[in-house]
Amino acid sequence: NLNPAPRNFRHHGFWRHRTEGEIFWVIKHGSPGTAMIPFGGLLSDKEIWTIIQYERTFSRRSGPPGERGRRHGRGPMMPRSGPGHHRGGNEPCCGEP
Repeated sequence: NLNPAPRNFRHHGFWRHRTEGEIFWVIKHGSPGTAMIPFGGLLSDKEIWTIIQYERTFSRRSGPPGERGRRHGRGPMMPRSGPGHHRGGNEPCCGEP
């Protein structure tokens, strides 16, 4: 088991709370404290953008591709504060179980 668990690309909350630029950065540079290793030395920028567009196809409510520059939530390296973090509750959100 990976701890923390990988993100759920099918959940619309995943796309609502981060920009494509943030996702690009994490794929390229990795995310300390998680199992996400950096792929910048293995993939070109174009390949990373292709992966992001593919990941978007998992969510029916992913929003328009032009939202690359909009910031909806936390930065790419900021940890979550727990279940329901952006709603202030204890119920799961953003694809959390």
